[in-house]
Amino acid sequence: MTRLLVLPELEALRSLTVDGWWLMLARVVRLFAYGLLSVIFALYLAEVGLRQQAIGLMLTLTLVGDAAISLGITTRADRLGRRRMLLVGAGLMVFGGLVCGLTSHVVLLGIAAFLGTLSPSGGEVGPFLSIEQAALPQTTSDAARTQVFAWYNLAGACAAALGALSCQLDTNIHLGRITAHNAVHRRQVAEMLKAPPQDFRAGAVAPPAPHKPAELGDPGDGLA
Repeated sequence: MTRLLVLPELEALRSLTVDGWWLMLARVVRLFAYGLLSVIFALYLAEVGLRQQAIGLMLTLTLVGDAAISLGITTRADRLGRRRMLLVGAGLMVFGGLVCGLTSHVVLLGIAAFLGTLSPSGGEVGPFLSIEQAALPQTTSDAARTQVFAWYNLAGACAAALGALSCQLDTNIHLGRITAHNAVHRRQVAEMLKAPPQDFRAGAVAPPAPHKPAELGDPGDGLA
């Protein structure tokens, strides 16, 4: 047990700055919600009266929208500020969750599917992965970088699995319309919780100094 506690992989987490831990937390919350959504989304669309063709269209819109929004946000992140772009992405996710929870109108659901960076597959979508992976090396030492990325990916995978499991535990045996609505609302709340880690960062994301973790920051400085 003592040897396990001193593994290099665990020691690497001690090198993370506060900003690095915020990035880890943001990924865990986001992937938990994505895991929940992967179970409930198509069932919810069917429950509110959409036919198979409409459900397929909604899923297609989520993929096309994710690609378009990811391209638009990530290519501007370093110029406009990484933190700002992460908040834009989080706001779109909150918008998508609210629309899905409050209406069953097919046009509004289509807009939410396109703009909301939803992930019916349970995997990472949207601009977050690219921006966070660019910022994460600046929050740890060069020696611990690979291990930190391993923990970042493992934490996300476990969170997605727990999100899918929590949906099953909530719905139990019967999945009705009210239950589906509640699940989508829980997902929307989880996405709201993602915003503070991006919003509460202080200082600028400056390029990392040699052999020293850097802080997160503003446009032109890295994770801005």
